[in-house]
Amino acid sequence: MSAVTREGFTVRVLRGGSVTSAGVGFVVGDRHIVTCAHVVNTALGREQKSQDKPGAADQIRVEFPMLGDADSAPLRTCRVQAWAPPPVSGLSGGDVAGLVLVGEELPARAGAARLVDAATVRDAEVKVFGYPGDPPRQERGAWSGLVLRG
Repeated sequence: MSAVTREGFTVRVLRGGSVTSAGVGFVVGDRHIVTCAHVVNTALGREQKSQDKPGAADQIRVEFPMLGDADSAPLRTCRVQAWAPPPVSGLSGGDVAGLVLVGEELPARAGAARLVDAATVRDAEVKVFGYPGDPPRQERGAWSGLVLRG
């Protein structure tokens, strides 16, 4: 798989039955996407800190918001393959979900993110995509500029 731009590995996890964002994920393989377990819980209409792994019948819709146009973007259906539940209290521990595409392949121009070892990068300017609450969420998401300090 060749390297792709950030637009091709960024996905928006949708709330069930809507086009509202539950959160963000990223493509890590030919059929695999990683997101947070609390995002999956939100997408399924469950409590964010629910510990139970979603069942095989539970489906998660993802959108590739930057691969479409103003009217639509490619959508895909996934199921949860890997699950580390969110922490019951506090902010650290777990909270990872591995999704696998069901049916269709990745859309054209989509592919795996190229990751780096953060220990080897200092004072690097990076951009992070998401749906922040402050400033208020934008329907199609927004990029935030940050500096990775290590």
